[in-house]
Amino acid sequence: MADRRIDSNTQDFASDLAALRDDISKLTGSVSDLLRSRASDATDQAYGLFSSAKGKASSRAADARDEAQRRAGQFRDQAYDRASDLRGRAYDQASDLRDRAYDQASDLRDRVSKHASNANDQLGAFGSDIDGRIEKNPLTAVVVAGIAGLLMGLLSRSL
Repeated sequence: MADRRIDSNTQDFASDLAALRDDISKLTGSVSDLLRSRASDATDQAYGLFSSAKGKASSRAADARDEAQRRAGQFRDQAYDRASDLRGRAYDQASDLRDRAYDQASDLRDRVSKHASNANDQLGAFGSDIDGRIEKNPLTAVVVAGIAGLLMGLLSRSL
């Protein structure tokens, strides 16, 4: 009887051990399924965060690009306005310089014309004075002309 009991206990122990193995196997499968599920959830969550961050980064990059284009347009407009202003001022200064040069040239022309007229009047008076002296002293005029001709002849030979 004791052997039967031992056999019965051994069988009970063996069946309990088999049940424990089945329970451990089921528990291991459940833990494995749970870990796979959690890993998949974590992967999905990480991918969602990555996609969200990527979308935000793309949006911010587009915003930065748009802002850079807007500022470049403003800079271009300001540069155009400044260049236009400088061109206008240069034109005004060149126009003023041209007007002053024209006025100075006109004044110079008037002064040269006045001096030429004075010189012409003086030469006319000098010519009239010489004509008058020649008429008063014809012999002296012939002698002076002869000496002048002689000197010119001598000078032309020495050259």
